[in-house]
Amino acid sequence: MFTVKAVHDDPPRETRTSFEFAVGCTRAMLTRQFEKTIGILSLIATPQEIDAMRSAAESERGRLWTAFWMRRDPSPGTGQNEALVEHLRRVRHATETLGDGGVGWESDRGRVYIKYGEPEHSEIKIDAQNSGEYVIWYYYKESKTFVFYDRMGLGDYRLTDSSRI
Repeated sequence: MFTVKAVHDDPPRETRTSFEFAVGCTRAMLTRQFEKTIGILSLIATPQEIDAMRSAAESERGRLWTAFWMRRDPSPGTGQNEALVEHLRRVRHATETLGDGGVGWESDRGRVYIKYGEPEHSEIKIDAQNSGEYVIWYYYKESKTFVFYDRMGLGDYRLTDSSRI
């Protein structure tokens, strides 16, 4: 969301306008921020796709990025790639809300959220003995359950040993 506010002093008045926009890919994502982009993309891409992007010349990365998302586009006839839009939304959500004291997409909850999206069901259980807290995410369609444990009650949720991304 981009918001602009204009203020005029004499006579006093103000106005603002907002609009939403989405960024599909920037030059920085495929150059200066390439390793970060690949790190996030590796949550949903195959190892072969990641290897191809890593071994490609910088001038080829844009073409590979476009081809990657075209293969995942559920509605190629529309004006936008819904899979890319959803991926970027998940990355933004993980970054803004699942940081657990660090970088959101690198946290255990962030990585799971980017890969699987919103859990179909979640619950919280208190570990009264150790003052910790469990957060359990259920993905019934995927037959997956992820258990995150915050040992100290400080918001630092880690996947338990029994959970696998």
